[in-house]
Amino acid sequence: MLSSKLEGRGPVLQLLDRALAQVCKAPAHHFKVTKPAHTAPSTSLLSSSQGFRARSLDLQQARACSFFATCHPGLEQAVAKELSETVPGTTVIQPGRAGVSFRGADISVGYNANLWLRSAIRVLLLLAEGPIDPNRPGGDELYLFFRQAVDWCARLPEGHTFKLRCRDAICDELRSRRGYKPSPPESGTIPDLPLYTTAYKDHVCLYADMSGDSLHRRGYRAAMHRASLNEAAAAGILSLAGWSFEAAQSGRCRLVDPMCGSGTLLIEAALIATNTPPGIFRQHWPFLRWPDFDLPAWRQALKATRERPVQWRGYVQGNDIYDSALWLAHRDIEAAGMQDYIQLSEGPCDCYRPNPVPTLVVTNPPWGARLTEHGYSERPNRSRSNSAGHNPQQESLAHVRESWHQLKSFFRDQCSGSSAFILSGNPEATKELNMRPSSRTSLSLGGIDCQVLEYKIRPSKAEMFRQQAEAMR
Repeated sequence: MLSSKLEGRGPVLQLLDRALAQVCKAPAHHFKVTKPAHTAPSTSLLSSSQGFRARSLDLQQARACSFFATCHPGLEQAVAKELSETVPGTTVIQPGRAGVSFRGADISVGYNANLWLRSAIRVLLLLAEGPIDPNRPGGDELYLFFRQAVDWCARLPEGHTFKLRCRDAICDELRSRRGYKPSPPESGTIPDLPLYTTAYKDHVCLYADMSGDSLHRRGYRAAMHRASLNEAAAAGILSLAGWSFEAAQSGRCRLVDPMCGSGTLLIEAALIATNTPPGIFRQHWPFLRWPDFDLPAWRQALKATRERPVQWRGYVQGNDIYDSALWLAHRDIEAAGMQDYIQLSEGPCDCYRPNPVPTLVVTNPPWGARLTEHGYSERPNRSRSNSAGHNPQQESLAHVRESWHQLKSFFRDQCSGSSAFILSGNPEATKELNMRPSSRTSLSLGGIDCQVLEYKIRPSKAEMFRQQAEAMR
């Protein structure tokens, strides 16, 4: 019956309906919601450490959950804003270093965070936290913490896998109670229970990774290109630039990416403009296999995603000089269901004529680190050669300068009175603009220190005369 409702709907609504139909048709045992009986944890090792105090969050406890959303350093405020505006039920939102901690009344807040956060990398659920004794050997204290902080027999049913660097303590605990330890996850697969731990001074936190795979892997791309701007970073940069659902729906903000590559910024901008949850494209989540998985709460979270996306009468515009990059962009745009909201053109940046004229430019021009890592050619209509006299490094440098010079021309001719936000990891490349940024935001992407530079593009003299003439009429 649900499949018959797909007729006449837009691509995004079809994706949402299919996801909801899949979870509604699945029986409860498919998600392993049967909760195992609790067994009292062993206290033999706890008695050997007088000062050990760990606060464990019980498996059955469905109240007052604590979470931590990781992100690229520099995007913490963007994630905090998304939590407060798009994830219902979040409280005590506290930006930190490379992430944001928050709380929720129950686990459904974590489900919604995975579905709606755009700039985050992972959503972690706090399992246990506590101090370690600085007067005892650190290895012994950590071993005791991991072994006794959680009821591992309840948290890890038979046949489930987990992953943690400090796994020996957990394996020993399970072997002492079951007679054997769990098998490691197969290479290249996500374990049933991915675990993360942090230690600051004498305080340790143990988290379960609800996301499993990085949230930037939305699910609408068949493959992630090594040098592409990842989706979470793109969404965060758009947030820094002021692009939001309200700005897009108002019609006053017209966004253009004149060097769009495979279209990551454009797709993320369209998803924001239509209020489409980025997590709806993904089919697999680790928490679906957890013993305490709350199927009704997950169904409710999916139903909410069906109600919030809206139609948008506007569109974003993009351009690139590489036809192979645009081919990838067209494929990913269609997979994301955003083909009605994105217009693409092909050609040099300085010849690009967007219509209407943009009020906001957000782009990631070449700056030297990605030129030889894409799956498409470095220069248009030219085969790569290793013949004598060819210097790829000099060619790359010349290409970077040429690209930024074209961007300068595009700003001058097409962006009078606009704001521009440019990502760059090469301070030398930005000198080609001969413009002073009005603001700088530092980011760390893939181990590279980058900056998002904001430029206020002044109207040309001709444009100023035209505006004055219109004002006098």
